[in-house]
Amino acid sequence: LLVGERHARRLPGFDCGNSPTELESLDVVGRTLIHTTHAGTQGLTNATGASEVLTGALVNAAAIVRYLRACNPAEVTLVRMGHEARERCDEDDLCAQLLLARLRDEPFDTGSIRERLREASSARKFFDPACDWAPARDFELCTRLDAFDFVLRLDRSDSPPSLRRVDAA
Repeated sequence: LLVGERHARRLPGFDCGNSPTELESLDVVGRTLIHTTHAGTQGLTNATGASEVLTGALVNAAAIVRYLRACNPAEVTLVRMGHEARERCDEDDLCAQLLLARLRDEPFDTGSIRERLREASSARKFFDPACDWAPARDFELCTRLDAFDFVLRLDRSDSPPSLRRVDAA
């Protein structure tokens, strides 16, 4: 399946864009997904110096923390890709703050995450009827804290490199 976007729009000829609402309607079990995003793919490509690369979001934040604790790396770098890999965005900043707090065993108000992000300028598109490419359900799906119990790890032994599911310990 071809999944991807440029400037938040589905690429021509692709099965779906970067919309979780679109993706949940597809049968992906046992299928290979080729996924490209404007910012995320650039981040993976540019992470050549890292010994290990994980992708993450609010939906798998707890799994990321468990995975990192089990691996116990000497150093962890959190990279926020932001909007089109050029501008900071609230959802990436908030996710990084949450991961950092959890890694340090510090308190974090998770109850306000959805409310805080709903007020973010980057969330406006989900509630704008003119933006039919950004359904409100995407916002709900993307802000489901700890919904998935796995991480996606970059596997450079593949050509081209791929993301592999690793269940959290």
